[in-house]
Amino acid sequence: MRTGTRRDDMITGEGVVVAVPVAGPAIRLLSGLIDAAVTLVVALLLAWFTSWILSLLDVHLDDALAAAWGTALGVLVLLGVPVVGETLGRGRTPGKLVTGLRTVRDDGAPVDLRRTLTRHLVGVVEVWGLMGSAAVISLLLTRPTRRLGDMAAGTYVARDRVRLALPAAAEMPPTLADWAARADIHVPDDLAMLVRVSLVQRAQFSATTADRTAHDLAGRLLPCVRPAPPEDTPPAAVVDAIMAERRRRETARLLRRQQRRDRLFPR
Repeated sequence: MRTGTRRDDMITGEGVVVAVPVAGPAIRLLSGLIDAAVTLVVALLLAWFTSWILSLLDVHLDDALAAAWGTALGVLVLLGVPVVGETLGRGRTPGKLVTGLRTVRDDGAPVDLRRTLTRHLVGVVEVWGLMGSAAVISLLLTRPTRRLGDMAAGTYVARDRVRLALPAAAEMPPTLADWAARADIHVPDDLAMLVRVSLVQRAQFSATTADRTAHDLAGRLLPCVRPAPPEDTPPAAVVDAIMAERRRRETARLLRRQQRRDRLFPR
C-alpha cells in the first residue's frame, strides 16, 4: 500500500486524499489564447487612447520618448492585465473564467499577490518573449501540468467547475458502537491517511486481497486503541469501527472549537 501522495492531491483533516482536478494542456492553451487576445485588445485601446490624448493636447513625442513610452506601456499591459485580472478574480483571468479554470497554490489555497506577480513576471518572458514555446513544452512535460511561471511561484491551474467528491466515510458496525464509544483511540494522522486510502480502494480488491488488507490494517490500528475489541471480531469491522469513531470525535472537536471561536469573536 502506498502512503505517499502526489503533488496534485489534497488531504483533508481526517487524512482523506482528494484528487484535485488539474487542468490539462489543451484547455490551458485555450485559456491562454483568450487571455492573449484580451491583452492585445487592451494594448490597442491604450495605444489609441494615448494617441488621442496627445493629439488633443497637441503634444508631439520625439523618437526616444516615444520608444520609452511604448516599452513602458507594453510592460504595463503584459504584466498588469493578467496580474490585476487574476488578483481581482481570485485566481481567474478572463480566459480562465470562460474555460472554468482557476490558479491555486500548491496546497490548493487561493493565490496571493506575490505568487500572482511572480508567475506573470516569468510569463512575460516565457509566454510573450519566447512566443509561448517554453510554456507549451513545460505544460506537456510536467505532471500536474505547469508552466515555468507556476514552478517559480508554487502554483498550478485547476478546473474550477468540477465538484470534488469526498470518498464515503467508514460506517460504524452496530455491534461495535458501544465498545468504540468507550475506547481510548489515538490514531496518528499518517496512519489514518493510509487506512482511509485503503478503505476507498477496498471495493476494487479481490476477496483475498481485501481480507489480507483488513488484517494488516487492524494490526496497525489495535496498538492505538484501548481496550481491545471483543474477541472474534472480523478485522474489517474493527477497522471500520475505529475510523468511524475517530471521525465522529474529530468532527465534534472541530465543532466545539468553532463554537468557542464564535463566542469569542461574534460575527
